[in-house]
This record gives sequence, C-alpha cells and structure tokens, in this order.
Amino acid sequence: MLATLDDKLTNIVNNTASWKQTQQEYEKAGQSALKEVLDKQKEKGVPPSRRSTYERENMMDVDEVDNKGKNRK
Repeated sequence: MLATLDDKLTNIVNNTASWKQTQQEYEKAGQSALKEVLDKQKEKGVPPSRRSTYERENMMDVDEVDNKGKNRK
C-alpha cells in the first residue's frame, strides 16, 4: 500500500517537473516571437500604439441625457 502511494507521489513529482519545463519553453518561445514582432515594427517605423490612436480618433460621441422626462418637450 505504501509502495503504491510512493509510486504515485513520484509520478506526480515527475509530471509536475515535466509540466514546468514545458511551460518555461512555451513562455520562452512566446517572448521570442513577441521580441521578433517588436523588432520588425521598429525597423518599419510603425509606432506600437498605432491601433489605440486610431480607435481614439474614431470613437463615437455619447449624447447627453435629456432630463425632461417621458412625453415632455
């Protein structure tokens, strides 16, 4: 019984270590891809906040609330 529990614990520890290694590799690949994209944008002269500037320029105005009440002019 104890041997089975020890085997399960060892298996969990090994799986956790493997998962952590996979996560680190995934994060490293993601950071590398992000750095590559940012470097390409710098080469082209594209500002990093281009989309947010576009969205701010094209936002719709919100109409003011009319406080007269229902059916009043």
